[in-house]
This record gives sequence, structure tokens and C-alpha cells, in this order.
Amino acid sequence: MWPSLPVPSLWLDVFQKIKALGYSGVSFYSDWALLEGRQGNFSAEGVFAFEPFFEAASTAGVYLLARPGPYINAEVSGGGFPAQITNGGPIILFQPENEYSQATADVTFPDRTYFQMVENQYRTAGIVVPFISNDASPLGYLAPGTGNGSVDIYGHDAYPLGFNCANPYTWPDGALPTTFHKLHLQQSPSTPYSLVEFQGGSFDPWGGSSFAKCTTLLNEQFERVFYKNDYSFGVTIFNIYMTYGGTNWGNLGHPGGYTSYDYGAVIAEDRTVFREKYSEAKLQANFLRVSPAYLTAAPGNVSNGQFVSTAAIATTQLRGNQTNFYVVRHATYNSLNTTTYTLSVPTSAGNVTIPQLGTVLTLNGRDSKIHVTDYNIGEFSLLYCSAEIFTWKQFHDKTVLILYGGADENHEFSFSGQENFTVLEGTGLRSRVQKDAIIINWTVNEARRVIRVGSNLEIYLLGKLASACEVDVTDDGIDRRECYSYWVLDLPGKSPHDNYTASNPSSIIARAGYLLRTVSVVNSSLSISGDLNETTAIEIIGGAPENCSALLFNGEELDISTNTYGVITGKTVYNAPRVSLPDLTKLEWKQIDSLPEIGSEYDDSAWPDADIKTTRNPRGLRTPTSLYGSDYGFNTGNLLFRGHFNATGKESEFHIRTQGGAGYGASVFLDRALLGSWAGNGTGFEYNQTLTLPALRRGQPAVLTVLLDNMGLDENGRVGTDQMKNPRGILNYTLIGREQSAISWKVTGNLGGENYRDRTRGPLNEGGLYAERQGYHLPDPPSINWKSAEPTKGISTAGVTFYTTSFNLSLPSGYDIPLSFVFTNSSSNTTGGVSNFRSQLYVNGYQFGKYGMIPASGTGSVQYHILILSIVNNIGPQTAFPVPEGILNYRDINYLALSLWALDAKGARIENIQLASTAVIQSDTEIDWEAYMQQASQYLNGERDYAMIKGGTGPLVYPAVHVAIYSLLYKITEEGKNIMLAQAAFTWLYLAILMLVMGCYRKAKVGSSLSMEEHSLTVALIHQAPPYLFPLLVLSKRLHSIFLLRLFNDCFAVGFLFIAIYAYQHRIFTVGSVAYSLGVGTKMSLLLAGPAIGIILLQALPLRRALSSAFLITQVQFVVAMPFLPVNARGYLSRAFEFSRQFLYKWTVNWRFVNEEIFRSREFAMALVIANLCLLSLFFATRWLKPSGQSVQGFVSALWNQPPPLVQQQTSLRITPSYVMTTILSAMGIGLLCARSLHYQFYAYIAWATPFLLWKARLHPVAIYAVWAAQEWAWNVYPSTKASSMVVVGCLFIQVLGVWWGTGNEFPDENRPIDKRSHIQEHAD
Repeated sequence: MWPSLPVPSLWLDVFQKIKALGYSGVSFYSDWALLEGRQGNFSAEGVFAFEPFFEAASTAGVYLLARPGPYINAEVSGGGFPAQITNGGPIILFQPENEYSQATADVTFPDRTYFQMVENQYRTAGIVVPFISNDASPLGYLAPGTGNGSVDIYGHDAYPLGFNCANPYTWPDGALPTTFHKLHLQQSPSTPYSLVEFQGGSFDPWGGSSFAKCTTLLNEQFERVFYKNDYSFGVTIFNIYMTYGGTNWGNLGHPGGYTSYDYGAVIAEDRTVFREKYSEAKLQANFLRVSPAYLTAAPGNVSNGQFVSTAAIATTQLRGNQTNFYVVRHATYNSLNTTTYTLSVPTSAGNVTIPQLGTVLTLNGRDSKIHVTDYNIGEFSLLYCSAEIFTWKQFHDKTVLILYGGADENHEFSFSGQENFTVLEGTGLRSRVQKDAIIINWTVNEARRVIRVGSNLEIYLLGKLASACEVDVTDDGIDRRECYSYWVLDLPGKSPHDNYTASNPSSIIARAGYLLRTVSVVNSSLSISGDLNETTAIEIIGGAPENCSALLFNGEELDISTNTYGVITGKTVYNAPRVSLPDLTKLEWKQIDSLPEIGSEYDDSAWPDADIKTTRNPRGLRTPTSLYGSDYGFNTGNLLFRGHFNATGKESEFHIRTQGGAGYGASVFLDRALLGSWAGNGTGFEYNQTLTLPALRRGQPAVLTVLLDNMGLDENGRVGTDQMKNPRGILNYTLIGREQSAISWKVTGNLGGENYRDRTRGPLNEGGLYAERQGYHLPDPPSINWKSAEPTKGISTAGVTFYTTSFNLSLPSGYDIPLSFVFTNSSSNTTGGVSNFRSQLYVNGYQFGKYGMIPASGTGSVQYHILILSIVNNIGPQTAFPVPEGILNYRDINYLALSLWALDAKGARIENIQLASTAVIQSDTEIDWEAYMQQASQYLNGERDYAMIKGGTGPLVYPAVHVAIYSLLYKITEEGKNIMLAQAAFTWLYLAILMLVMGCYRKAKVGSSLSMEEHSLTVALIHQAPPYLFPLLVLSKRLHSIFLLRLFNDCFAVGFLFIAIYAYQHRIFTVGSVAYSLGVGTKMSLLLAGPAIGIILLQALPLRRALSSAFLITQVQFVVAMPFLPVNARGYLSRAFEFSRQFLYKWTVNWRFVNEEIFRSREFAMALVIANLCLLSLFFATRWLKPSGQSVQGFVSALWNQPPPLVQQQTSLRITPSYVMTTILSAMGIGLLCARSLHYQFYAYIAWATPFLLWKARLHPVAIYAVWAAQEWAWNVYPSTKASSMVVVGCLFIQVLGVWWGTGNEFPDENRPIDKRSHIQEHAD
């Protein structure tokens, strides 16, 4: 994940998906090549920072095994190098070096002095956690107690099916390990048996079979047979490589692999979890978590026919003090046969043959099972069980056990000391009571069964079908979809465990859909977060709080029911959004020549001279001076060489040998004439060409240009070899008729070489193409004057052309929508013939792939995603390139670029490239707090480019005060992990604002809405709003959710709004203006109150003071934004105050009753803007100017011709507390009524305003309560419906028009002098 997913805001997503499997830890490599592009210049910032990675792991509750090398392999360029990792955080194990297991015969191996030196360096740096090793195979090197350099825990790797996925349905004979336990006892019996890398997939080389085939080869059947075989050896540290592979973006990979590093892992490259192997891994991990007896059980020897009735089945017994485990598989491990058998085993009740009730057990082909005897389920003793255990938990009111098996299999279990059971759900059970034990036998079919044994043991016998589980299921006859939809989530624990895996944690067992992530309990409410890909029921099987009052999913309360045995059921609703993606072929593309270097007029005087006469490279030199890119600091991407000579006329041929790594290509030009190209293949890493030269005139200046695609540095897994140092560049050349020295060479590569300029994307991201060196692959290139041309039209000659375009995405928030760039090609050139080409794709500056085409081998393409994707398709096999959100801006502009390198004289074109979605997942929307914390973390870690700060919901889109507030909360809530403390803080915030609101109500007296005569009669009797309004301020369920459950920034914004109102009511205008500006700096929604505040200031103050207050509001904005403005002012202002954001129809609370097409239309948006302006104009002309006693024209005129001081004073005195509150809340109401989309959190601005506005509308108290109740109901309907949204709009309409109507009699005689005593009395507390 680090660094193969360069979006820190997505790291938590992957960690949570791993945690949801039941895994407790993750191992990760660090790649020194990314962290120290130049010796001594170490940088671990931005997408390369470790702190956000550690924080994400801590938040998810995942332990880490750090693997910094020095050598890491990992299919990365050069095998990588170590990063500096400090002690602490979630890291519990540390691995120095990687697969230090083989060497050439001429070196000392293992070199214990060297290995001890590596360990000493890490200990000196402060690493205190245990060191663990990973031999490439079980060789015993450097095991504890073996001398200098030994580690604390010995471990090894195993990839039994290798890395050839060409035959995905073939498991070769003899591939299943059988001696691991024996070797462990020989090599390291005193340490936990550790498999530090066990095969979880496979890498795939250029020309490989594709990761789709690797996924098939290493599928859930592989997990069942091979993983359970590992358990039979007693493995207790079990690390699977890979669980998530990610992408070899930006030239990260080595030449042996292409851009994708999907690896066929349980989590796909695009982060989806559809693969059945994800669900199978979850079943196994959860079983191990609830089986502590496994940790101390002693593995026996595998034996065919022992314990079972047929020699066709092999069994391994793991014998414990009480509990025994029996791992069964076919004796011929790769058998596809279905075999029936019985199991005869010793138990505490004597020897038992299972099943006892007349059926037989079944083992399908490529399957394995774990049977148990004398297994404790809390206070209950499971005598034996043939079905497999998913999990069990002891709750406050019951104990729950979940059992499963394959479709149509017979299974049986027995509980000692139990004689009675009750069927709660399902039919078709066979049972018997004998010897003080109950026996239950059943056949797995479509339906699940639930039985109760004794008083409080509930056993779930799962069926084979579950509509709520959408995974890609293999048709292997072992249908277990029902159990795939069950999840175990741990509740946050107390320090020091927190969210980390602990023994016997408090948990819930739930049945749901696509993914469940987290669970928490607040008082008597249960809150779950997760993802959906369809509408599905959710069941809480166990673990809900006593007297559970509410079930929330992603922050929204569900309608729930509870059955007779305590299962809580609700329905989670999937709302399919409208996803619109641009047609990339119809965009306006711009083109520029990216190989101008072939022109004789090109000036390369600024390039380094290739004049180094010796090299440290072990290959040595065959040329007068070095033509190796690395000797000049160019270690990544395309290399360019220009050789200058003056012709004698005798030159006839040019021989050249180049090297670029597997899959590379090269083109050679003499001036603008193509001499020839090497298109590349999957295995060739160097190539020799003989090229015929055209006739040259004596004395003619000539330039040879060589373009070479560096595919990355080779790995170096064997000590004593120098494969990683294999040079990239020109190995040798001969110019027939001339000496080698007749040619003087220039060389270039990525801009700056090792002094790379792009610190954001790191040292490997870009190469030496002209467009890359000019920065044209970065966002917003200067392409306005370039020629318009499409890559689908291509070019008609050999060379490199660079295309760029831009497009906007407006994808809905609240969804995870993985996107991929997909290439198709028939390898045609512009004349209809076939051609070879390479292409690189850049997205927003990042390189995410290469795509290339060689006709003989198929089609291909190179993808650079301003993020650079590279693919070479003739070698293949990748054609689709996932690019994650965070690289792609899902709700903003994106810059896309393609390089097209035509290797043939007739040119080339890309037939098609499109942007496609692979899934639409309704994701955990209860991540605002998490996103806020991620953003705060990046800010506190030094990020000041506002446009670079992102969270789980996407880019940061709130102003600077929001960042400051949540940075403070980040510190006081233990980096956002202490949710209870955060909720306590928001509780106090709610109470404080509530008191403030009541103060504002009290200040806005009833008399302020009456005439002066009426006021003088009533002011002594009524001093504030009537008491019946105040209960409405505290009864809103939705408002409580916004504050206490969702922790929205709207809570702070509305607090600042009422501080401003309170200050203005007390005529403390400076404080009010500062508070209002801080509110706008928290969330720009408060701009809706801006017109009202402007009117208040202009009437309450002389013009100069009013303008000073307005300037103060602006000045505060600049002050709070100062951390960001010097770095990227445009980025800050465009994001923090973005007025073009389009919200998702799915989440709209107010306009759901209109058609989605209308809702998304520009015409509808403009109509709402016009309505807003009209209503503001109406209130401005007929209500808000009343204190001045002037018309609109007169008011505007008076701004330039200030009235006499007495008149100004009279006007100012009419700005009463009631007027202030009425005007500001009316403006907010108008803006919210005309808003294109209100989300649920916007109710924070409505809930406390509604009682006041309805009262000002002069409605009867019964009517006030009725409108308030209708509005409260509508805002609590989730998801919103046509009816609820009509009520939302209707209630706002009543408030806005009502307050306009009800305030018609305010200040009926504005020109009459004010009785200052009455005014003073009105302002009195």
C-alpha cells in the first residue's frame, strides 16, 4: 500500500478492509529509491510520508510489520532501499533485510558481520521491537541462537505454485509443502512458527498471462487447501503476500512487471472486495481469532487414512491440552474428486465416529476442512463438530456460535452436558440425546437454521445462498455465499489496545452486504459503518447494547425490528447514483512534438556532455566515454542521447547495442531520418542493431539521436551478483568507416536527474521525453497555442508526439467509484497498416502506466495519467489502468496527457482510450470526522498547499478556520481516535450554543414586532419570546445527531452565527463581524447571511464605520488563510470558496420531488438563483430598509450623501435586537429555501431558526408546533422521499413568506422620532 497507492486519504480504506477480514496486522516495505533520490537528500513527505500511514493503521487498529530492507525485492525498480523508520506507533515487528538466502560461491554467506551491522544500525536509530527474518525458503539462516547477526524470531517465505499463471486450473503434482513443521523444529523450535511471506497471489511479467488468470490460479480453493495446510504445521505468525498490491505507478516497478501490481490479491488493485478469496480469507481468520487453543496445540504428522475411513484423505492432528484440531484434505492434494468419509477421533466422552446419525461427510475437490473436538464455546463444551466454525462470541445475554459448510454437505456436532434444544428458525434437523450429550445432524441447503441449546446458546447453521452477498463466486460446487455475508466487528477497546486486535474483545456479529467497517456504541445506540452495492437487510446477531434504542448505518438511523430471540433487523438502502463520465475521444486535444531533438537545429548545449571516461559500473565500458544513464544521474524513465559528428562521406552503417531492461524499446535517428527501432519483447533486456546510413556529404554535420525506454532497474536477490547495476543506455556502438571517438555525445533524462524538481511526485515519476522535461505532463500545461489534434488520428511518421487535454468530473460524494483508463487498439498506423508504438499516460502530473503495441503480439498501450501509467501492449497484457480518487479529481478539473512514440516510419495512432468505472459502491458516509482528522494530520505534518490536502471524502473544501478547529480537535482527541472525547466536546458545544440561542431569543422581544404605541403598552409585560417556543429548541433529534454523532463542522459554523447575532443585538459590532467572519471561515454556507449583515451595518453605523466592519470581515479571512495563501492562493480560494460544486441527487433533502434530470440541469440552478435574488430584493425593499424610512433609491443615494447625524442616530436606534435576529435568520431562510441541494447537516442552520421565524410570522402556537413537527419529521426521513422533500421545502416556504407577512407592521411610522427610553428598555436585559 505504501507506496503503491499514492493517496494517503485512501490508506484507511484499505486498512479497514483488511481489519474487516479479521486480520490483526499488515507488513509493508519502504523503498529507499523513492525516499532518497539523491544521496544525502532524504525526503518522506506528501504521498511518501510515513506518519499518515501509521495513523491510518492505528485508526483501523492494525499492527504493522516494518520491512525496510536494505534490500526489499518487491518487484520494484532495483529492489528498493531502506527508509528510516522510527520506533513507536503500530509497529510491533521489524524485519532487517529481505530474503537474505542466496549468494554466489565467491562471497562469504551468510555474512554475519554484515547482518549484525544492519541490526546495529536499526537499534542505534531507536528500534526496540523484535527483529524477524524471512528466508526465501526454510533454510534456517540467522535463526535465534545461531551466533552473530541472529534475529529474535526466525521466519521464511513460500510460494508453492510459483509465478506462472498461464494454466490457472492446473496445480502441479508435489507443490503442497509437507515438511514445514519438521524443519521448524530443526531450525528454530524456541520461536513462534512464522511464515513471513506466504503466497497470496503472483506477480505477472511483461508478456504474462494477466492478473485475471493469477486470481483464478490462486483463488479461494488455493486458500482452503494451502492455508489450512499451513495451519496444520502450527503457524502462528502468518503473513500473506499480497493482501493488497496496488499500482507500480511512476516508474516504480522493475522490468519484470508492468504497471499493475494487482497480484491477484484478495483486495483488487481498484480496492474492491468482490473476489471470493476475500470472503474465504475472512472465514479462516475469524476462526483462528476465536480459537486460542490452536496457539498451543502440537502439530502431528500428516497421514493418509488415519482418523478417516479412506486413504484418499490425508489428516493432520493438532493435539492440545483439551482441544484437538483435525485438518483434512485429499491425499492427492490437487484432486478434483468428491470423496465421502467418516471421522473417528478420541474425545473426552471416548472414541467417536462422526457422523453418528447415519450420514457421511463429504470432501469436494480442492477443498480442506478443520474439524474440532472438545472445543470450548464459553461455558459450553463442543464435544465435536464436523462443520467449520466461523466465529463464536459470548455476549451479556447469550452465546452465539456460527457454523458453515459447503452446499449439500452433511454435518454433525455434539454438545456435552446438554439434553434440550429449541429450533428458532428453519427445519430439517436430525437429533439424538445420548450419554448426557445432544447430537445435531443436518444437510446444508438454501436456508439457514437457528437453534437454541440450553438456555442461552444460539447456534447458526448457515445455508448456501444469501442475496445480500455480491461476490464473484467460483462455480466449484462449494457454494458458501451465505457465510460470506457475516461479519465480526470489534468495538473500540480501552487503552492500550484501543482499536487493535486483542484477546476476547467486545464485538458484534452481524449479517449484512458488501462490507462492514467499524462499530461503536453511544449510550444505547449501535452505530455501524460500511459499504453497499445493493439494498440489503442488516441483522445484528449479537453484541448490541442492552435495551438497544437505535441502529445507525453510516450515521443514519434505520427502522428496526427485534425478533423473539433478540436479533435486530433493519434495511440499508442503496441509492444508485447517476454517474457520467466524459468520452475522451470527443475532448479537445492539443498536440506538440515531443522529439524535437531529431532536428539538426535543436540546441542541446544545456545537456550534460557524455564525457565520463571511466565508470564504477561492473560491466565496464566498450565506448570511449560512458553512455550509461546512471553515470550522469538519470536513473528512471526515457533516456535521450545525441551523437554529433562531421561526415567524411565514407560512413555506411551504424551498429548499436542498447539495454533498457525487459520490455524496453529504442529508436535511432540520423537527423530526422529513422534508421530503425527495436520494438521490444517480454524477455529481451538488450538488443544489437545494424542500421544502414543514407549517403552523407563530406563535411556535413550530422546528429545521431537515440531514444531509449528505461523500464526500471533489475532486482538483485542474490548476494554477490550485480544485476541491479545492469546499465541503461548505449552499451556499444560502431560507426563503420570512423573511429568511435569521432562521435561526441550528449545525454539527458528526467529534469534535474537525481536533483529532481517534482518533490510532490518523487524521483521516479518522470523521464526524459521533451514534454516531461518541459513539465507539460503536469496540470495546466501552456497548450493554448498548440495544434489541435487527437491521439486517435495519430502521426504519420516516426517520432514522439505529446497530446494533452482536460476534463471535469462531477461524481457523487458518498460513493467509491473506481475508475480506469481503458485502451483498445488494432495497432494500425495512419495509412491503415500495422505499426509498433509506445504510449505513456499522465493524469494530473502522475505517471500511472505504459501502453505499447507491437503488431506481431497483439495490441498495447502506455498510460500516463498525469500520473503516469505505462503499458507496453505488444508484450502485454494490461489494457485497463486503474487510477484512484485523489489522483483523479472526482469533483474538479483533471489534466490528461498522452505520449505517442511511433517506432515505425509510417507512424501510429491509438485506436481508442476511454474512462470507465469498475464499480459504484455506496461507501461509508460516516467519514466526515475521519476525513477531517486526515486533513488535520496533513496540515499538522507541514502541508500548506491547500490543494494537496485530502481526506476520505476527497479534497479539502472548507476554509481555514475549519482546518484550525479540527487540528485542535486532532490533538485533544488522540489524533482523532478518542471518539468518545470528541463526542463529549460536541455535547458541551451543543449546550453552549443552546444557551447562546436562548439568549438571542430573550433579547429579541415580542414588542419589537409591534408598533411603537403597542410596544409601549406591552413591553413591561412581555420581555422576551413566549416560553412555549423554548421546548422546540431542545427537542430536535436530527440536530442531536448532527452534533453528537456526526461531529460536523456545521456545528461550529452555526455557533459563530449566533455569536454574531448576539453581538449585533448588543451593538458590539466589531465582535459580531469577527464572529461572522470566523463562521464563514469555517463553512461558506454563512455567506447566505451576508446581505442581511450588510444591511444591518449600513443602517446601524455611519458609512465609514460600516465599511470598516466589512473590511474587518474580509481582513479576518486573509489572516486565517495566511498559512495557505503564500503557497497556493489560487488553490485555497478556488477550493475553500468553490461556488460551482454540484451535489448528489441521492443526498438532497429538499428537491427529491423533482426529476433528477431537472435537478441536475443548469436551467434549474439558474431558476433557484433568480428566485433567491428576487426574494432578497423583496425583503430588502419592503422590510429590511424600514429602519431608514427610505426607498431603495433613497437608501442608495444616502450612502453617498450621508444624512445628518441626528437622522443617522434615529435610524441606528431602530436596529433593534429583534430586527437583527429577524433579518439575519430571514436571509439564511431565503438562501436555504433556494439552495440547489440541502444535505442533512444543513439542518443545523434551520432547527434553531424555525421557532423564531414562525413566531415572527404571527402563527398560532398550535400552528407553530405543527409546522415544526412536520419539518422535524421530514428531516429525519432517510433517505429522503418525494413526500419528505416537499415538506422540507414547504416548511421553509412558510417560514420565509410568513416572516415577510408577519413583519409588515414593524416601524409603521419610520419618520417619527424614537422614544429613546423605550429603546433603552427594549435593549435592557
